[in-house]
Amino acid sequence: DGGIVIPMLRYDQPREHALKGVQTIAADGTKRFTYGMEKPGTACRLGLVSVGDPIFIAEGWATASSIRAALDWRFPVFVAFDAYNLPVVAEIVLGMYPTCPLVICADDDHATTRNGLPWNTGRIQAQVAMDSVMDAGARLVVRTHPAFLPGTRRTPGDTDFNDLHRLEGLAAVREAMQVALECIEELRRHA
Repeated sequence: DGGIVIPMLRYDQPREHALKGVQTIAADGTKRFTYGMEKPGTACRLGLVSVGDPIFIAEGWATASSIRAALDWRFPVFVAFDAYNLPVVAEIVLGMYPTCPLVICADDDHATTRNGLPWNTGRIQAQVAMDSVMDAGARLVVRTHPAFLPGTRRTPGDTDFNDLHRLEGLAAVREAMQVALECIEELRRHA
């Protein structure tokens, strides 16, 4: 029907126990998770990891796909499935690949409020993820979020790198990823 099924794996568990559920995304964009599954720590890796190369972590599958395309499919991107899972997935990835720099790709939930006040869940949880892995010993970590051009017709739902890709083109995502890679190189020079 034009939908996709995405495996939700715990990469830190033995292969025979790793699959915890699936996310289905229907052709109309409706997302569903396996009923009753344990989501924390689950991820879906797009691409293969090379020791010492950067690893990107993003919330959603479409976001991760846009990031992979912007990187010319050179680096892996882990799909964390939601903002609150970013810190858990980042810790697991760090544990598995301690020599790989991490790039945490936040959603920019610019229109979200909590108790009537601005509350950017995506950016907050990306910072939590960054702080968490740095507390665990990571030193090559950067965080990024989509920066839309002034004048871009952005709705409250336009929050992630896939939305940036759709509204401003893949070059805008590529530019953001290039800045993140340059930050990693700068950190390496001073580490």
